[in-house]
Amino acid sequence: MARIIARNVDNVNPNLNSVVDAEVNYKRGDIVSVLEDGSDLGTKVTLPRFIVIDVAGVTAGELTDYLNEWKPTLKFTLLNTNAALDGFRVKMVLENGGSQYTVTKAQVENWLTSRGVSIFSDAANEIVFDFVVGEYLQSTGFWGFSPVLSNLGITETAYRQTTGEHDLTIDFSGFTGNKQTAKSKLLELDPESLVVTNSQAVTTVTRNNARDHFYNSLREAFEKSKRRRQYYFSGADCDAATNAGGILTVTKAQVAAHILDKAT
Repeated sequence: MARIIARNVDNVNPNLNSVVDAEVNYKRGDIVSVLEDGSDLGTKVTLPRFIVIDVAGVTAGELTDYLNEWKPTLKFTLLNTNAALDGFRVKMVLENGGSQYTVTKAQVENWLTSRGVSIFSDAANEIVFDFVVGEYLQSTGFWGFSPVLSNLGITETAYRQTTGEHDLTIDFSGFTGNKQTAKSKLLELDPESLVVTNSQAVTTVTRNNARDHFYNSLREAFEKSKRRRQYYFSGADCDAATNAGGILTVTKAQVAAHILDKAT
């Protein structure tokens, strides 16, 4: 006999935007582990947090596929470039979304436009957008606050098209926000070139660093933060196990008939 351990309540992660592991993002019904009969479950694997599904006539090794991770994935294809503006037209496609991927296209497009991105077109699971390095570096989405409303002065003093380097001067003299927060955003781009004084910061940002920062932030928001285990039980099945005292014994065929797949 093998034992399937599943969440019976959502696992609340207070730092959802930094999720890099499906295990911290479990929801009700998600399969947590598969164990052999007789394995020590510890004191925490019990109601109301967990349910146990005992599967007769099989070993844990026969059920390990149920531990696969569900990975919605964003794929990027470069369609065109504008060297004078240091801009790119990119096609972004969501793969392996499935019915459990609940992010709307409007949410993604709002995230993009808050970072200075222009939407060129969209279709099912696909958005084509224009990304310009200079627009991104001056956007509310990048900084986490409005540079205009907080009087943060941002000046591009030079752009070297061949190397893709942008020299920036950040003026703090009238800034009403948190200077340390602003400094931390600049450090994310290029810590080696950053020079900060009381009244300003000077840094050089390459197009590759800016573009990678943008892509990584996008993936954190709509790809990694959504990862969970691929297979799960329905709420009704969780209720049935709960009503049975938290442990329900079934056959392999019964499990196969009730397991749901997020990728479909």
